[in-house]
Amino acid sequence: MWTLLCQARLDRRLRGLVATNTWLPFAKNIEKILAGRGNASQDDRSDSDAFVESMTSAWITAPSRSLLSTPIFLGHGTDDAMFDVQLGREARDVLSKVGFRVEWKEYLGAELEGHWIKVPEEVDDITTFLKRYTGSD
Repeated sequence: MWTLLCQARLDRRLRGLVATNTWLPFAKNIEKILAGRGNASQDDRSDSDAFVESMTSAWITAPSRSLLSTPIFLGHGTDDAMFDVQLGREARDVLSKVGFRVEWKEYLGAELEGHWIKVPEEVDDITTFLKRYTGSD
């Protein structure tokens, strides 16, 4: 997800992004910048704010339709012991606020303490998502 947000070449369109059991680094900084607080005085800005602004500067001030048209599927285990589901929800919320279309699904009972793809439900949902946006049958 972070790679998607840090693109410098906004003329390239991804067909879609699939991420499972993950989180969005610098989510709070991205939210701050989107809320207009990213342009605060130097004293109010953290090093993280400055870093996020520099990495996302290609589109944060003028979001690209091409970039924002990238459909995103996020799946997350509700019992994930490595990355709490709330971190995934936070990623979903931030990406939605940016303007992405985010399809969000939660799954109970995946292997490895919830930090794995839930079979067969999540695999089926990913397959459906990919078919929808790639035109495959």
